[in-house]
Amino acid sequence: MPTTWELLKKYGLKMYGTNLLGWVITFAVSTVLGFLAQILYLVLFGVAVLGFGSSGPDRDAAGIGFLILMVLINLFFYLFMYLCNAFLVSGSYSMTIEAVWKNRFQFSTYFHHGFSKLKSVVVQMLLTCLLYIPLLFLPVFFLVMMGIGMERGNTGLGLGMFLLLLSSWIPFALLTLALLHAPIILIAEERGAWQSIKDSCKLFVRSFGSVFVTGLIGIAYMAAPLMAFIPLFPLLFLADGNEALAAVGFFFMLLLFFGSMFLLPFLQIAFQVTAVRRYKQLLRKHIVTDEEDPGPWGDESIYGFDRNADSGNIYNDNGNQPLPGQSAPASPKPTDPSSSFPPFPKEDR
Repeated sequence: MPTTWELLKKYGLKMYGTNLLGWVITFAVSTVLGFLAQILYLVLFGVAVLGFGSSGPDRDAAGIGFLILMVLINLFFYLFMYLCNAFLVSGSYSMTIEAVWKNRFQFSTYFHHGFSKLKSVVVQMLLTCLLYIPLLFLPVFFLVMMGIGMERGNTGLGLGMFLLLLSSWIPFALLTLALLHAPIILIAEERGAWQSIKDSCKLFVRSFGSVFVTGLIGIAYMAAPLMAFIPLFPLLFLADGNEALAAVGFFFMLLLFFGSMFLLPFLQIAFQVTAVRRYKQLLRKHIVTDEEDPGPWGDESIYGFDRNADSGNIYNDNGNQPLPGQSAPASPKPTDPSSSFPPFPKEDR
């Protein structure tokens, strides 16, 4: 199996460009929709102001209608952003899985699977959010109990709740590690949203060390852009009263910020290649019992397309016509005259 560096050196620039294109498209579409939403806000606000100028039932109806439309518009916008995020996840993971499993890159895989796997990824993300909801109440509970302890003069209770509040990030980190491989399993093994979550948790229990190392690698990738900002922080303190130095520091921080925005799609791909490769090499054996199963595609199939493969030629669903861009099927061998069996009738091709 090629190493992560070999895969990134061979396909990294192509995958980065494809992923960046996906980011740009989703950002552009969401920006246009956000602009249209702002215009719609202004129109609705104007209509509501005119309605508020009246009296009686019309004024109440205008207020209620305005609130309902505002809620619906916000829900639609957030739902669209949620779909965009799911599209980026499904497209990027499908592309990296193909690179790791098949040692190749296809531009169409990103967008084809970005849409074909969209429903499953959306369901999985919703289930993941539901799993995080109970953990959100932990810091709130600790904070309330700490306030009660301090109010009643119970220093022990207040100090204990404060320590628990500081450690409330640990359940979040453990759950994140447990769900780390769920998107990979969903796309690579073609399993359901909930089943892939259960299998990811199974990997967390059976091979905690490998999952933990993958998580640390992810943190290192995501923290890389932040390391470039550390040398600039002293400039902010040294620039007190020095406008030229402050301007230079601000310029470099702005440059690094936009550079990080363009670097994040590559870091995402680099981490996904690392995670998928480690999953295939170290973790897959814990949830795939069939040792002869090389993956969801098989030895001869083409990932993402339900086609039949035969001697390197790809045929359509009828099995008798080559796809565009593929060589024609080999001509049948001539019938042996000495054979006692009559020749088969010619088929319409």
